Amino acid sequence: MTKCIYCGEIANTKDHVPPKGLIRQINRDNLWKVESCRNCNNGASRDEEYFRLMIVGALCHTEEADELFDGPISRSMEKRPAKEDWLFNSLGQTEGKPYIEWATETLQRVALKIAAGLAHKISVEPPQSNSSFTLEESEGRGEYEMWAPDFSFSYFQGRWELWFFDSVKIVIKPA
Repeated sequence: MTKCIYCGEIANTKDHVPPKGLIRQINRDNLWKVESCRNCNNGASRDEEYFRLMIVGALCHTEEADELFDGPISRSMEKRPAKEDWLFNSLGQTEGKPYIEWATETLQRVALKIAAGLAHKISVEPPQSNSSFTLEESEGRGEYEMWAPDFSFSYFQGRWELWFFDSVKIVIKPA
């Protein structure tokens, strides 16, 4: 029997890596899939939706990210107004300067899950749950570009760089 790559339980579904909600329809055909149990796959849906709203909705400002935001993300917010609240309640201003307040643990959980799926596919050790996590605005893309510009990644000696729409980079490194 095949085991879930995330928890080791019996796998009974496949999980897209990266999550297909982060990728525009035109780039979804060649998404990787990994063995997963239903709990790990479906149980992360709310976190992945929050991640998508924060990364694509609040931080990525490219034509490609706007296409994803103006299409499926906006339709999703219309169906469930609470999602719109997640995004707009995270925005604020202090002394005339804008800021974003997000649930760091949620973003980190999703980033670690993405990196674990990628690690499985390229046969390297996945990041540990206590890995450090930083989010940076940045231009460029990672070494593995099969879904670019929507998503690309790099891995070297335990350090992961996850690039979203050539504008936001998440860095995961061993603690």
